[in-house]
Amino acid sequence: MTGKFIVLESIECAGKGTATDYMKAHFAHANAKVKYTREIGGTPFAERIRDMMLTKEYPIPPASDLMLAYAARIEHTQSMIIPSLEDGYHVFSERYYASTLAYQSQNTPETQAVHDLMLPYLRKPDITLLLDITTDTMMKRMYGVRKASGIELDKFEVKDQDFFEGVRNAYHKQIDDSWVVIDAERSIPEVKEQLCAVLNKFLGIP
Repeated sequence: MTGKFIVLESIECAGKGTATDYMKAHFAHANAKVKYTREIGGTPFAERIRDMMLTKEYPIPPASDLMLAYAARIEHTQSMIIPSLEDGYHVFSERYYASTLAYQSQNTPETQAVHDLMLPYLRKPDITLLLDITTDTMMKRMYGVRKASGIELDKFEVKDQDFFEGVRNAYHKQIDDSWVVIDAERSIPEVKEQLCAVLNKFLGIP
């Protein structure tokens, strides 16, 4: 039986890493066959591209960033995601192509056209979970927690609030029947409860 492709999306500081951690514990308890991955990344090749995209050593034109994202994504999809699904594993990914359509379309008008061209080489998620927070909350968490803790912000995280308003709006424009919006403004236990309930129902976990 083919597994399900589950993608977790959000703007920054919505709790993707925390959510992935407790999903791992939840699925392990349920004895579900799940592989975990992330974008950009997920394979040695794609992780190398991720490092290139996040570097501050030299400027990368937005169009080059876009092409790098899809080069990594196609390899990740073909060598890891699809084979794992065909082997009966559910694949849980932090981010997939919705992130590119949300983030890179802010700088590169051709993003949708490039995405449409590359779509035959990709895999549509069976379910996309959007951890939704306002940009006000994001900025408070970004600068009140990450920066105050000495965590260096990457080249996307240093963008201004208007940029992230555009990203959040772009996410919302992508929502369809395969998406579930999770209120990530709530406490971690409440967010965990929402996610577990959605995925238990989706995967048929008692």
